[in-house]
Amino acid sequence: QNNYTEIPLEKPEAETVYYQDSTGNEASMNLEFSPADTSCGDLDGDGEYELIVKWVSAEKDVGSPGNPAYSGTVRFSAYELDGTKLWDNEINLGKNVYSSAHTVQFLVYDFDGDGKAEMICQTSLGSKDTAGNYVSNAADPQTNPNIYNISDSENENTDYRITGYGLIIEGEEFLTVFNGETGEAVDTINLPTQRVSALTFGDNSGNRCNRFIADVAYLDGINPYAVYWRGYYTQRGNSSVGRT
Repeated sequence: QNNYTEIPLEKPEAETVYYQDSTGNEASMNLEFSPADTSCGDLDGDGEYELIVKWVSAEKDVGSPGNPAYSGTVRFSAYELDGTKLWDNEINLGKNVYSSAHTVQFLVYDFDGDGKAEMICQTSLGSKDTAGNYVSNAADPQTNPNIYNISDSENENTDYRITGYGLIIEGEEFLTVFNGETGEAVDTINLPTQRVSALTFGDNSGNRCNRFIADVAYLDGINPYAVYWRGYYTQRGNSSVGRT
C-alpha cells in the first residue's frame, strides 16, 4: 500500500565539539546527529544496492553561517536496504572539514571496475576511516610523501578553524577514496581543486571557495571519472578531473 521502503537507521552517538570563542576561551557544543545526503551503490558486490548516509550535527551555510559559525563533524555510515549496518564504525571527517551542504560532495561508484563501488570525498588532517586510521596514512609514500609523512600528532592537534568564528579558509585539503565494503581509506591525494586562498575566489570568508559540485562521467566513453568543480559565482576556480 506504500510506494516507498522504510529503512531503519542507527544514529551516531551525540558529539561534543570543542572550540575557542571570540575571547580565546575554550567552549563546547553538545550536538545530535541527523541524516543528510544519501547515495547508493553495490558496495559488497552482491548485486544489490547498499546506501551510504552522510550524518551531520550542526551543518552551516558557507555563505551566511552566522556567528559563531562552528559546524559539527561529518560522519558516514553504510547500510543494507533492510537497515543492517555494513560498517561497524563511521567514517569521521574531523574538525578540519567544514560541514555544509556546499562541501563534502561524496561520490559512490565502481571506479576500478571490480564489481564493488568505492566512495570518494574531501578530507583533511584529522579525518579517520572506519578502522580508526587517519586517512593520510593511506597516501602513496612515493607520489604523495607530504601527506603520508603527516604524524598522528599533527592529525590530532591541527585545527584550521578560525578562532571565535569557525570558518575554514586555510590549511591542507585532501581527496580520499574509501573501500565501499569496509569503509577503510584506500588512497589519499591533495585535493585537485586547490583553494590557493579565499581571496582568489573573490571574498575573504569562503563563501565562494568553499562551494563544491561533483559528478561521475564517462568522459572518454570507456572509463568512469570523478569530476570535481570548486567555486560558485564570479572568479570561479578551475574544474579538475581525476581517475581513481
